[in-house]
Amino acid sequence: MKWQHSGSAIYPARVDTTLSEKYVYIRKNIVETERTDTSGETITYYEYDEALVPKEIYYEIEAATTELSEQTASNSDDIADTRDGLIETSEATDSNTSELAELRVAVMELAEEIEV
Repeated sequence: MKWQHSGSAIYPARVDTTLSEKYVYIRKNIVETERTDTSGETITYYEYDEALVPKEIYYEIEAATTELSEQTASNSDDIADTRDGLIETSEATDSNTSELAELRVAVMELAEEIEV
């Protein structure tokens, strides 16, 4: 993308699809400054970098980005489900370990009674 430095007395939208039938204006690095106009008054002015992207390309990129975001959200859900399953498995293992320890103690007590 080819960026050019630009400016405006009005705060610019980061993405503007309304200024042109063929292009989308993309803006970044928006900085508020002050300037003196021709009458000597100080005005607020915005400087920024701006690029023009053909609308069909912009909308293709936007669709791909949306799809990736949805896939990422789905993957996050899968990761959360896996994490929850691991926690449940860990808790079950801890519970089984405690039960095994109790059974071991009971078996040893029975063995002692039998030996008597």
